[in-house]
Amino acid sequence: TRGSMTQMIQSVIITMKCMQARAMTFLCIWQYYLSHEYRPPKIVYPDKKLVLKFRALIAFEVNCSATGDPQPIIKWTYNGIYIQPTLNTYVNLSTGALTFTFFRSEEVGIYRCIATNTAGRLTVSSMSPMVHLLEARLENFGQISLNITHAVNEYDYLRLDCDDTKSSVAPKLAYTWLDKHRVVIDSRSNRLFIDQRGNLHFTYLSVNDTYVQGYYCGIYMYVGIYRHTSVGTKRYLTVASMPNPKFAIAPKLRYSNSGVKALISSTAILECVFSGYDPVPPFLPVITWRNRAGEIYTNTTKYRVSQDGRRLIVKNVRITDEQAYFCQARNIAGIDSSSVSLDVTSGPVFAKGPPADQTVAPGANVSFQCDARSLRGEASPRNFVWYINSKPIAEQYDTNKFQFSPDNKMLTITRVNKDTDIMCVQCDISNDVDTVSASACLNIESISRADIYSPSSFWIVVYVTMAGICLLAFLLGLWAACNKRKVEESRDEYVYKDLRRKSEESLNTGMESDSVDEHVKESETLSTTRTSATTADI
Repeated sequence: TRGSMTQMIQSVIITMKCMQARAMTFLCIWQYYLSHEYRPPKIVYPDKKLVLKFRALIAFEVNCSATGDPQPIIKWTYNGIYIQPTLNTYVNLSTGALTFTFFRSEEVGIYRCIATNTAGRLTVSSMSPMVHLLEARLENFGQISLNITHAVNEYDYLRLDCDDTKSSVAPKLAYTWLDKHRVVIDSRSNRLFIDQRGNLHFTYLSVNDTYVQGYYCGIYMYVGIYRHTSVGTKRYLTVASMPNPKFAIAPKLRYSNSGVKALISSTAILECVFSGYDPVPPFLPVITWRNRAGEIYTNTTKYRVSQDGRRLIVKNVRITDEQAYFCQARNIAGIDSSSVSLDVTSGPVFAKGPPADQTVAPGANVSFQCDARSLRGEASPRNFVWYINSKPIAEQYDTNKFQFSPDNKMLTITRVNKDTDIMCVQCDISNDVDTVSASACLNIESISRADIYSPSSFWIVVYVTMAGICLLAFLLGLWAACNKRKVEESRDEYVYKDLRRKSEESLNTGMESDSVDEHVKESETLSTTRTSATTADI
């Protein structure tokens, strides 16, 4: 009927729209899969070289974390060899931390965190920068004399050197000076000053300095809440009393640490020590710091001047901080000044940034560059060491697959294949100052992303949609024909049963059997006719 045809057309239109929507959904899922597929392991921490110092026989952990999909498994190496778990050393499987139950001197060395996951049948791993573990120890002084006596005059300048400190190692070594009772000598008057090398400076001497009865240079470090100290040679002062000067003694430079080296991003401490005396407060020369333009340094987020003026602290050192700084001391008797140079140094610096992760189409050539340089005036980097999946590239490698530039700064991987070439690449570069490391990973697409938006992709969607519509129309027609046949068979069965019922009623009332048989034959003939028509429709 006309109504049935209208319903059929409406069903086809709705079906076409659904197929188009499903095709676009398929493309969206396809694009989602391409953007959320396998991710190589990436070390999050440590992301730069670490030097850690721990006291022997204590427990501690060195953390490591990484991202990737699937989630990477963390392992550690010690001097290039994978660590096997022992009662003393093991890797925490849940956190990836390297755990020491008690640290021993024989475990000093280079450690690296290795993050590993799988891409199909490939094992891919990324390696952290070096983690250098040292044993914190406080060495005794070298040759210690029984005592040394210094005979000096009051108001003179004096420096007591802290000699033979040997090779103590600590997170932060500090110097102090002690009296014979191992009590720290009071330097709150600012007349005394201890420089970064541990030397004790007397801006001017006092007769009272004789009564200390012994000066010891001490090196100390903290282990928990306990302070451990090692002391050196005992020194005595004999200060001859002098008449109080009627006139001030002009300042004079006695010490500076000009030429001090500081790593980029570290904190630099510049020092100047002047002698001098003023008979009126504050008795000491007043020290200020200036730049080349004559501007005075004050306390800011970048610079800080110590309370006594002897130190200028430069924070977060940059290459532009490599310059001369000028310290000046003044009292009523005169002025003296000096320049203090800062030498900014660094390990190799990546000229164009470290190598970056890359995701490419199959068949492409991929290059990773470790182009590093030293700062101006320093020796060029050397010892470029390359790794594939945390393993050094052997001398015997496929030169057609892995190609190095003449200066060894660039690695090119040719005609990459998803089944064999998903990997992480690392490089170590050294100069006279330090070693830096970089890591980058190569991922390969299952299909080019450009194919998603190509004209061929559009026609694929059209063809798939039309084929789906045709198949659906055929199935709908088949369903309609079968349904029509079932309806007519149901009607015939109803008519047949109705005639049979009437026949039985007629027999009960005395109707002749010939009439009944005639009705039954009529019903069977009608059923046969409709069945033939239905078969013809199909």
